[in-house]
Amino acid sequence: MIDYVPYFQFMLASSQLIGSLKDKNQFVESFYQFYISGESYPFQCKLFNESVFIIDLSNEMGQQIFRYGYIEPDVTNFLAKNVQPGDGFIDCGAHMGYYSKLASLLVGSEGFVIALEPNPDILPIFKLNNGDSKNVHLINKAISGDGQIQKLRIFDRKFSPYNTVKEESRIISSIKIDPLKVIDVESITLSEIINELKQRVVRDKNIWIKLDIEGLELDVISASIESIIHEECKIIFEGDFDSKNNDKIISIFLENDYRVNLLDNFTTIPVSIPLDIPKDQTFNFLAFKN
Repeated sequence: MIDYVPYFQFMLASSQLIGSLKDKNQFVESFYQFYISGESYPFQCKLFNESVFIIDLSNEMGQQIFRYGYIEPDVTNFLAKNVQPGDGFIDCGAHMGYYSKLASLLVGSEGFVIALEPNPDILPIFKLNNGDSKNVHLINKAISGDGQIQKLRIFDRKFSPYNTVKEESRIISSIKIDPLKVIDVESITLSEIINELKQRVVRDKNIWIKLDIEGLELDVISASIESIIHEECKIIFEGDFDSKNNDKIISIFLENDYRVNLLDNFTTIPVSIPLDIPKDQTFNFLAFKN
């Protein structure tokens, strides 16, 4: 028997359902179709900035956006305050297109966003969110260190944010979930993307990079560090559960006259190595030129 209690608790806790029986019924009907059929049934909500956004309610990311209008509040807050009109933005691991949407609005018509998402199954929702944005260019490829064909492990829709080209996803492996399928996908290096973005933005504007690529951050950053440094890119990357990998990434930046800060509790905290943060939690770091 299906236990619907958690779903009704989730519904009642949602800040976007403000006592309207019609809205609640719409949510129950939508979630029911998600849960029973397993078919894609996009659900419309609003982001914190009042822009319309389409989500897949079956995964944690979609549920968080539905409830609060954002994900990763520290990263969202930092980008919203610091990305400027005319800047360039690279969204690696774009998924439903949340950061691409946010960046598109922030950089405006004079800026440009390049989004990379290798999973063909999520592209329809990404295009609903960003397809009409003239300053967003989607590349249906993975990001990698070598630019070669990669094996993409695709999990069910509940765990789709954790799809990965690594042999083991840090999240999925911890709860022992096997991929539904493994497909070959083309990949591209970060250096190639940086070079493409340079052609689309004014020379003196910032280039921002958001890396959320399920444990591949070390490989990708190591392979493209010269381009990152040369263009003085500002890069936000998700930390690895392996503290040694985090230390290696931070060392690379520190050796190249970059600073690295931890984004936590709406502040930026300078870090050094070895890191002294919990190993079983996910953190985001900001690296930028001194």
